[in-house]
Amino acid sequence: MASWIEEKAAQIKQAQEKQEKDRQWQLHEAEVVRARGREILERIEAIVREDVELWNIQFPNDLSRRIDGVGKSPLRIGGFVVRRTHFPAVKVEVWLETDICYEVTKNRPIDGESYITKGRYHIKLSDRGDGLYLINKSYEHLSATNVAHQLLEPVLEEI
Repeated sequence: MASWIEEKAAQIKQAQEKQEKDRQWQLHEAEVVRARGREILERIEAIVREDVELWNIQFPNDLSRRIDGVGKSPLRIGGFVVRRTHFPAVKVEVWLETDICYEVTKNRPIDGESYITKGRYHIKLSDRGDGLYLINKSYEHLSATNVAHQLLEPVLEEI
């Protein structure tokens, strides 16, 4: 029968092994996200561009409902920006860090003052290590299409 010291030491060693395994997984996940995260951002941008075109087709003669377009971010390498300059103006800027980050700048209809909302979609590596997926702050799995639609919502809300 093992003494309590041996049992305690075995528990600590097992916990250390698990911590090291978790740390190695996190390093691997960060490496994969760094290598392939841009693909996800580009997929989201392509969906946003297509949706903006489809939206603008719905209102060909109504400039107040048009979205000005999607362009490259002047501040963040590889990021993109969606703008609507007609009142109330809205700008959504999206970029890649270790996650898909975004910032929404809106003008309030009452006083015209602007305010900013920030958020992120986490990029995670599947348990098998063969694919990436997106989650929101509630840990819901989202597709690139879901994320693109959520990013466009603030632009469409006040129209």
